[in-house]
Parts: sequence; structure tokens; C-alpha cells
Amino acid sequence: MAPLRLALALLLLLPLPLRAAESRLGTLLRWYLAEPVASRREEILEAIREASGNDPATVAAAIRKGLHYAWPEAPVFGKGGKAPDYGPYRPRIQPVGASAGDYAELLLPPGYDRSRGWPLHLDLVPFDLPPSADAVTVRLDLRRHPEAATEAQAAEMLVLSLLAETMDLVHIDAARVFLRGQDARAELAWYIALQNPDRFAGLVVGGACWKDGDELVGHGRYFGTLMVVRRQQDLRQKAFLDALGKLHPGHLVLPASADHGRIADWLGRTARWAAPTRIELACNRPAVARAYWLRAAPRERSLKKEQIGGQWNSTGLRIPASITASLDANQKNLVTVTTDRINAFWICADPSMFDAGEPLRVRVDGSVAVAKYIDYDIAYLLEDYAERRDPLLLCSSRLAFTVRGP
Repeated sequence: MAPLRLALALLLLLPLPLRAAESRLGTLLRWYLAEPVASRREEILEAIREASGNDPATVAAAIRKGLHYAWPEAPVFGKGGKAPDYGPYRPRIQPVGASAGDYAELLLPPGYDRSRGWPLHLDLVPFDLPPSADAVTVRLDLRRHPEAATEAQAAEMLVLSLLAETMDLVHIDAARVFLRGQDARAELAWYIALQNPDRFAGLVVGGACWKDGDELVGHGRYFGTLMVVRRQQDLRQKAFLDALGKLHPGHLVLPASADHGRIADWLGRTARWAAPTRIELACNRPAVARAYWLRAAPRERSLKKEQIGGQWNSTGLRIPASITASLDANQKNLVTVTTDRINAFWICADPSMFDAGEPLRVRVDGSVAVAKYIDYDIAYLLEDYAERRDPLLLCSSRLAFTVRGP
């Protein structure tokens, strides 16, 4: 018997009590996520199905509890590994375990205890605020990565990859992850947060807004923002910040002279929201966008080039696309969708959202509802989690829908 199969067999045959059985499932999940060979992942997947009774909800619960994590007492970032490739054909989260320390510094708070979930501050350096004594801080120097130093989407993916690596190494409260930056890095921080509106509890920025961020300002309804203003705001920046203030009660603007205690207080009471029943998603670049349980691909017409913070290149759509999806309050398996310049969209569902015994009905742009059966599946759950590495946003089924053109 091959070593992996022997290990799986022994693990599954152990007569363990409930807590140990949960740890057994966590061990299998950890092996699955770390295994680069597809055939071996299939073997581990079958063991996960057996250990969980082939129940996606059980696997999702294990991930939310963090049973797959094995946090060391004194975590450190690795150095000297192969640099992740964030070229135009690989814009996704990638493993950075062997090289995370080449691009970022991991700072643990005094008295770090791995039994507690800590807030996480992702700082785009240089950044003036000191590390918090009550949070884990990762200070990212994007200048050290050849693509992240000049390409906005590469910088975005490096930030999200380092977030995933930190979650694997350190006990982080996933509901309290904050992105922070100032000046040119503030514009980039706006870009990253607005393109990923479901990944952060809040954004702390100083000195600048993203000049084209008004196209995505609606995404500000999904996370808190704290803006430190050093000088008189121009009209465009003021309109942008005023719009944010109407979308989220956690939006706050402070003068540069404000006491740091007000920032610490805001950080202490801000947390990421649960998935809403209505999602408004804008797409201003030629890439699939996602927020919570909605994923969409825009219809490309004409592209534009822009610079963020004067140094990060970005390609956007001259005319943004948009999609709104709402769960019906009276009919659990009905979703109403309106689109503009969208080619296709996906509903990313978990068992708490819809009844798998009934078809999901989706009404698109006022047409007759399309019905599809829901297949909650552990393989898709793990595929989605491996792609996003977000333990709070898990889905066990992805249903695709196309949109007719004009």
C-alpha cells in the first residue's frame, strides 16, 4: 500500500472520541489543502467524505472552527523560496509559505497566545501608525516583488496570498482583518478593498482616495472605512467620502491631528459583516468579480489604462458593468437578478441559503425564472475554500447562469 493510502487508512480506523474525530477531519483537510498532486488530493477527498459522512455542512463547520489549522507557538514567515508569479495569466491567490518573509514582516503582539483569535492589520509600508499591542501586524513591502511593485492586480494578489499564509500560521479572527495604507499606498488600499468588498472588516487610509474609485463606491457598504485627512479635500474626494458615509455606519473621517486613541477605538469595534440578502456588485475591470455569494463576469467593450497611486498600472473597463441579486424574503429558493453589461453570473450557495430538496429559481432582468437543482458537494466546497482561503465565506455549490446580450 502506498504511504499516503496507508496513512489515510490508519487515520480513519482510529477509534477516537468526538473531539479527536473532529481533529481527524481537520488533519485530512490540512493534508488536502497542502497536497499539490491532483491524484493524491482525490484520495484525501475520499477520506474526507468518509470522515464527515459525506456531509458538506460538517466539513464547512470544521473549517469555520479552524480544525485544519496547526498554529505554531512562535510563527515566522519563511524566506528564500520561489517567488509567486502574478503575471497577467495567473491573477489568483498562490502559496507563499517559503517566501512570505521576502515581501513582508510578521509582528506578533506582546503575549501572543495561539489559543486566542487575534485581529490582523495588513500594513502597506511605509505606514506611520505603529503596530497595535492587541493585534497581529503584517507589514508588506510591495517594492520587493517584481510584479506587485508595478501592477495593481499583482499587488492585490500578493496581499491576499499573504493574508492566506498568515491565517495558516497565526490564530487570526477572520472577522477582524484590516487593510491599512497612506498616500500612494492609500490609493492602492482603496483599489484592493473595493475590488474585494467581502474580505476585510475595514480599511484605514490616510492622505488620498482612489481617483477612479467612485465607480465602485457602492462596494463601501460592505466594510467600514476610516479616512485620515491631512489637508482640504477636493470636490471629487469629498463627494466620494460623503457617498461612503451614507452606505455604512462604520465610515469615519478624522483630521490628521486626531488622537490615535480614536483610531484604536474604531478598530476595536469594527468587524466584518455577515453575508447580506441583497448584493450590488460593480465590475470595472475585465475580470470575474465576487462579493459574498454572487460572482459575475462583465461583458468587455472597450478598455482603458490607468495608474493607481502614480505607480501601479491597471486595466479597466471604460463603461463598468453591474449586477444586483436579492434573495426573496418569502420564497427561500427564489433569487431576483438585474444586470447591465454582464455576460454570466454564478450563485455561490451554502446549505443555510437554499433548500436542496427544491430547485433554485432565478429571475433575470424580469424574464421567467430559470430553475436549477442544487448539488451541495464537498469537492466544490474545498475547491472554493482553497481558491479564496476565507473560513467565514464558504459555499458548497456554484450555479452558473448566462445573460442574453442587448
